[in-house]
Amino acid sequence: MSHPNKKITNWFSNDPFFNTKFPFDKLGDQSNLDPSFVEQYVKDVLTQASNNPMQVSNHQLPYELFEMHHSVIAKLKLPKGIRPSSLVISINSSQIKIEGIGSNRDREQRIPLSIPVVPSRSTATFKQDVLQIKMPKLSKGHFVEVPIRYL
Repeated sequence: MSHPNKKITNWFSNDPFFNTKFPFDKLGDQSNLDPSFVEQYVKDVLTQASNNPMQVSNHQLPYELFEMHHSVIAKLKLPKGIRPSSLVISINSSQIKIEGIGSNRDREQRIPLSIPVVPSRSTATFKQDVLQIKMPKLSKGHFVEVPIRYL
C-alpha cells in the first residue's frame, strides 16, 4: 500500500555501510543499479559456492570439502562394496587419512585441509552411502592469560 504524501528516502546515501562498501564498487553509481542485475549476481554467487564438484582420482574416494563458520566438513561417497566399518579414519590438523580403501583394503587416501582443524573434537557419520566428517576449526585469535610466576 503506497501513501501519496510519503517521501521515499535513498537508503544508499543515508547508510554509511552501503554508501562505501556495497559489493558492486566497480560498477559506478550504486544507487542506480538494476535490481535484476543484483538478483542475478546473488544467484551466480550461490550457484558458484554450492557447485563444488567432487574431487576424485584413480582408486580414490570422491569427496567434497565445505568450509563453514566454525567447522570444515568433508563428504565422501562410498561406492558399493566398501563398508564404513572397514575404514580407519585418522585426522591431524591439516589432513584426513582414510585407510582400508581398494579391492584388497590395502590403500589409503589423504585429503588435504585448507584450514587447521581440531582432530580430537572431530566426528564422522554415515548415511545413504555418504560418509561425513565434521571437524571444528582451530580457533585463532583467542588469547589465554598466562600468569607470571615470581621466583
